[in-house]
Amino acid sequence: MQNNKVDRHSLEDEGRRLSDIRRQSESVSRWSLRPGQRQVLSKLPHQNSSQLQECLDPVRGVRDALRRQGIEPVNHARNNLAAIRAQSDKSRARKAQEQEAAQAAQVSRPSSAASVRSSGYASPHYTPHRPSTDRRQSDVRSESGRSAGSSSQALRPFVPVVRARASGDDGSAWLKKDDYGCVPQYLIQRQLQMAAAYAEEQAEKEASLIPEGMRMLPEEERLEMLSLLEASRDDTEARIRALPFIIETPSQRKLKDGLEAKLLEVEEALELFNQPQVLVAI
Repeated sequence: MQNNKVDRHSLEDEGRRLSDIRRQSESVSRWSLRPGQRQVLSKLPHQNSSQLQECLDPVRGVRDALRRQGIEPVNHARNNLAAIRAQSDKSRARKAQEQEAAQAAQVSRPSSAASVRSSGYASPHYTPHRPSTDRRQSDVRSESGRSAGSSSQALRPFVPVVRARASGDDGSAWLKKDDYGCVPQYLIQRQLQMAAAYAEEQAEKEASLIPEGMRMLPEEERLEMLSLLEASRDDTEARIRALPFIIETPSQRKLKDGLEAKLLEVEEALELFNQPQVLVAI
């Protein structure tokens, strides 16, 4: 037992010593050591070679394991920041190019186009009066001497100018029309056409719902039949009320039963003809 305890203590001491040596060796660069020292350092056991070393100095995450293997972990935060900066630079450069293109387009636009649009006097139907050929030739000869010295000056294009005539309309003439405020005739025709098309569509839809061998009772006939049924109901109720309070004879009982049956039929018919659409056999 004592030998086992001694061996155990010696193993623990040896493990601590090796761990200290390993930590010191990791703090020293391998390239600063001499070749013999590198060979000795490479023969030292790794600190995780036993369970004891794993308990004394465990690995702290994946990045710690990579560092112990000599691999530098990827710095994702730095890479993301660099990508964001690159994207911002691209956006800034694109906006600058768009602004330069817009400014170049404004500078290249001729100023004569705006002056022609703002004048408002040009007319396509105006034909300017030009002088005759002889007079134009004589004018050219007389002006040839004076224009010789100013040949560098460019000729100006001929632009006919026609001034608009003053109109006496103050803008209220359309208020004096006979049909002012009325619905135009074409709109009335359009509304009538739409109403006729809608009525025809509804009639076709109702006709498709009527079974074969039946027809829809017109509204006039339905109202007429409804008034006849109401009159028959009033007459039957009056005859029932005229019967004696106590029915003793078989004839009186038969008359009462017949009147009650007729009243029931009339009420059922009234319920049927009170519907907006009544179908009858052809």
